[in-house]
Amino acid sequence: EIYTLSLHDALPISHLDEAVRGLLVTSRARPGSYAFAHETIREAIYESLPAGRRTALHQRIAEAIEASSGEDFRLNELAYHYYRGLPCTCPERAEQYLRQVADAAMLRLAYEEACGFLRWALEARQYRSRGDDRALCELHLALATALRMSGRVTESRESSKHAIAVASRNGFVDLLWTAARGLRPSMRTVLTPDALALSALQQAEALIADDQDALRIRIRAELACIPPNSLSTERSDILSTSAVKLARDTGRVTDLAYALRSRIPALSGPDRVEELLQLTAELLHVDPDS
Repeated sequence: EIYTLSLHDALPISHLDEAVRGLLVTSRARPGSYAFAHETIREAIYESLPAGRRTALHQRIAEAIEASSGEDFRLNELAYHYYRGLPCTCPERAEQYLRQVADAAMLRLAYEEACGFLRWALEARQYRSRGDDRALCELHLALATALRMSGRVTESRESSKHAIAVASRNGFVDLLWTAARGLRPSMRTVLTPDALALSALQQAEALIADDQDALRIRIRAELACIPPNSLSTERSDILSTSAVKLARDTGRVTDLAYALRSRIPALSGPDRVEELLQLTAELLHVDPDS
């Protein structure tokens, strides 16, 4: 769509009329709104503009959309023009809008589209004078999730690696755990080694504060279910038992259910069948959906 920005910068109406007659653009249903007749025409005119002029126009279009939003708020277009308008546009706003459209794309299961928006958001951060490391870490984690859901596992792990580095440097224990969970979404992968996830969990355990009981329970539970710990019944037993004890002390059902599930690998031997049955009964009582 073509936006007329102001009397100073917009094409004179007579020029637009000439363009319509020449079949270069078409008028839209909304008064004062036009669109290029073909994508090739738009691309040719766009590429002919100097880079600085393109950036300035993207900035003005973003501001025009934002100023006249109302019920016609086109978030995807706003995010696009804020990104293309960098560095003239506000990088914080660009990142904000790009995160919003990425979240919306994830809800629509449009994972590839979300990956593109999140990569743009990471680029927008480069123009900020001061960065928020927690937001940066969360952005890498969001990208890792989108990449994983779109089947790009290697790239997803690379994004998780960046997130873990930022989280470790800043002591973001919860985000270290989140990264590990993203790498290993299920405790059922107890026999599959993952050095990156193990490193994140070990760093989280080393950095955790005394008052973070719920997180400590989850970290120990995850450590009990990842090699080499899960390959040693004794080591898995120690970690999972510790997680269950902490969970019982908190009295929170969600903590207990999480910890009980981590006990299963430690009770997999033939001599502990009775204990496993008792644990299963308790787990079903605590969390019927298990």
